[in-house]
Amino acid sequence: MKTVNKINSALEKILKKDKYSLILGEDLLDPYGGAFKVTQGLSTKYPKQIISTPISEAGFTGIASGMMYSGLNPIVEIMFNDFLTLITDIIINSSSKFSWFSKNKMKGKLLIRVPGGGGRGYGPIHSQNLEKLFFGWPNIDIFATNLIYDPYELLLDVYESKTNVKFFLENKVDYTKDILNKEDLDKQGFKLETIKNDVVDNLIYNSDSIKGSDITFCCYGGSVEKTLNAAKDLFISDEISSLVVVPSKIAPMNKEVLEKIAFYSKKLVIIEEGYAESGWGSYLLTQLTKFENTINVNNVKILGPKFEPIPANFEKEKNHFVTKENIIKEVKAFYE
Repeated sequence: MKTVNKINSALEKILKKDKYSLILGEDLLDPYGGAFKVTQGLSTKYPKQIISTPISEAGFTGIASGMMYSGLNPIVEIMFNDFLTLITDIIINSSSKFSWFSKNKMKGKLLIRVPGGGGRGYGPIHSQNLEKLFFGWPNIDIFATNLIYDPYELLLDVYESKTNVKFFLENKVDYTKDILNKEDLDKQGFKLETIKNDVVDNLIYNSDSIKGSDITFCCYGGSVEKTLNAAKDLFISDEISSLVVVPSKIAPMNKEVLEKIAFYSKKLVIIEEGYAESGWGSYLLTQLTKFENTINVNNVKILGPKFEPIPANFEKEKNHFVTKENIIKEVKAFYE
């Protein structure tokens, strides 16, 4: 089953199970079912729980925040990650503080689903990843789908998690792809270790043990597949073994995952979905400084898209983002 279908199935289960849940966003009603068809069929089955809104992200996110304060559990679909700029005020200055205002008596939760990433030729204002706007704020959790962990299970876990305000990042290109299970990884020479806290985080390696890996990669979302392909090629061509850390919860990160990165990494490459300047990599390195035996900063590289607006030309856009070839080149530079 494709990623988009799994997310749709999880939403249906939530709507059926929780009478206080509802989904708000643009063009959600059938037959359209949202820009990427994630909500297709749901408005027909649950007409009272699907609200198709005007084009006003700040407006319907504000309404959803009020619903949360009233004890409902709204799920907001933002059509493109780029439009997160329009809801920063309501999320940072209001929604994330409601629980604190109520001395943790507020029961409702707000979940914001948003597709992001390039690769479809949508250009400079429809291909960005802007989740870094929400790193480092209390009472905001950020999760990201990936091709290693079933997004059906992830969405259900995220929906049930305790934090009142949560982001659920979905990669546009990954919507049409199948999940890589343990058998798929075994065929590529990878071993899989999972760490379960609120959600599953994954550690993938092709050495005898995690500790024996020559290089550590940290990536999430749409960067996972290209990182695994780079790790596989590096092992075949240069016998460089890899540990690939794939967190489902990217902020704040699981302490146990951070410990393994800090203690087991000889060299670290962080692959960004958004611009690397002051992004997730910077956030991750800040968290690693809390550990006594952390990696030397001279052995760290942070890779991200070119620091310029995303080209509208499809071919140029592909080269704007980090590629498998970029990753391999940067790793080999460590050993020159």
